[in-house]
Amino acid sequence: MIADTPERIEIYRLLTLKAALKLEIHGLKRRGRSVYSIIKTELGFHGGKRRVLKQLEAHINDIARHSSSPCVHRPDRRRVVQSEPRRS
Repeated sequence: MIADTPERIEIYRLLTLKAALKLEIHGLKRRGRSVYSIIKTELGFHGGKRRVLKQLEAHINDIARHSSSPCVHRPDRRRVVQSEPRRS
């Protein structure tokens, strides 16, 4: 996926935060602020890590449902990716 619009960049960032929060839940640590605290501050979610993860997943799904971008994973449809044919 090429993140070439502000909307796609934001979706990609949210997906990255989601993956990082899953790793944090499993015990992986990072320097600086935790991903958990970043998500809570930026999106205003409340609760523990697992609850925040569920809220983040719902938020991403809402964005995907309302997105006009063809490269967003939509849970109710197959993933659609527009790409050019490979050159040999």
